[in-house]
Amino acid sequence: MDDNSWHKGYGQWLEKLPSDCYDDTTMIDSVSIQDAIIALTPKADMLEGLSYATTAIFRNDADIITSHQERKQALFNALALLRVMTPSDWGQLEEFEEEIDCNTDTDLVGTEIATKEEETLHSEDIPDDVFIEQLHTFSKQTDIVTDDRNLLLVRLALALDLERDDVAALLMHEFSKMGQSSTPDAVSYEILLCALVHRLQQFDPATQVVEHMIQNHSLWTPECLSAAMHAFKGRGMWDDAWDLLQMIYTNPTREFKMQNNTFRIMMEMALSEQRSDEVLNIMEMAMKETKRRSDTNVEKILLLGLNCSSTKDRHATEFLSKVMTILEERTIMVPSDRVWRHFIYVAFGRRLRKDKVLGQLIRQAFHKWALYTPYFRPSDAFVNIGLVVSENLRDAEFAADLVLRCLRRDGRKVDSASIPILQIIRAMNICIESGDVYKGRLILDRCILHPNIHTAMKHKMYSSVLRGYAEAGDTIEARQLLSVMAESSIPIK
Repeated sequence: MDDNSWHKGYGQWLEKLPSDCYDDTTMIDSVSIQDAIIALTPKADMLEGLSYATTAIFRNDADIITSHQERKQALFNALALLRVMTPSDWGQLEEFEEEIDCNTDTDLVGTEIATKEEETLHSEDIPDDVFIEQLHTFSKQTDIVTDDRNLLLVRLALALDLERDDVAALLMHEFSKMGQSSTPDAVSYEILLCALVHRLQQFDPATQVVEHMIQNHSLWTPECLSAAMHAFKGRGMWDDAWDLLQMIYTNPTREFKMQNNTFRIMMEMALSEQRSDEVLNIMEMAMKETKRRSDTNVEKILLLGLNCSSTKDRHATEFLSKVMTILEERTIMVPSDRVWRHFIYVAFGRRLRKDKVLGQLIRQAFHKWALYTPYFRPSDAFVNIGLVVSENLRDAEFAADLVLRCLRRDGRKVDSASIPILQIIRAMNICIESGDVYKGRLILDRCILHPNIHTAMKHKMYSSVLRGYAEAGDTIEARQLLSVMAESSIPIK
């Protein structure tokens, strides 16, 4: 398990971890991990009350020696552990547990379980088949409250020395009995789904749990919903996943924020199924659901959506028009420059020379990008895209605005290194050919005082504006500009 995983915080919920390791992941060593493995086995005591579940499993007549609050805290700790563990984390833990089993020096010799008779049960004396048999004996009791049953479920979910198939079978067995003696609650479902999906990768029983929740109108948590989507994805059940997402999202009584991970899973499924309408809906849902002005996880969902196959066919214009509508909606989140750059890149790649709509969408994207970027400076490649679109649209305002925004001011001087001089001249020519000499002159006035612009380049810039005045028949402005050229020692040919 890497240090980043420990830094998530679940190391502190495992028994016997050194207290000085909580805030310093570099101090987690192999001994600490061994202690963690011992704490996670179903035959060992766990932190803050989980020993109750072990005691009750092995001796169904044992006293309940922990308080209600301790059991609640134990459930919270174990559930927090299940939430943050990824499949790769579980895989590494199980591999490490196998190494411990093979090492006599680190065997579970010291693990003890106390009963009300003050007897001591050593973990190595209880084989797996006895453990399973006694578990069934305990689960047959009819007076087990939901919290106790949840402790039993979480004990199984964290059992590393049982085979995965056995754990899954036992979890489903206990789940099937819960309706008889105690009603499953949100914690019950979350334990089951997190264990079946993230640890055991058992998608068939996980979808059975989800179907049970839907049929019984059970309460959902964000973690349950995310795990349910994982299960549906694992089984390729797109329609069921989409129906569940819509049901939860549109529920007026929903009191929780849906996780971005849920939308990401759905986006991946929608893309694989080539569902362009659903891709758009997921993008809109994710943007409306976030409460942050800047959300990198939602940003990733938007970028995924822009890779939809609909951007590669004849429906590209319609699809990207709808994406633009979504991005321009008044939500808390403001799309980042990364989103706008990708939108421009995709739209330009699908653009046909005569397609004015995509050109206008690209112009809108540039405007939004510049609007929300304090120091707007697109790369030369994006400046070229903007000028190509300006030429096709004959849009002098777009060309001039793009170039003027890129020019960095220092008093009255302009650093032409911020944009190639040939691109500046190109923008001026677009303005002149579009009949807007004023915009061309505006660019000229901003650039002409810079000492690093070569005289030949200055001559081209003046000539471009003079041509515009000549075509417009504006002799007064033309003469005034010729006077400026003479004063600046620009040769008049």
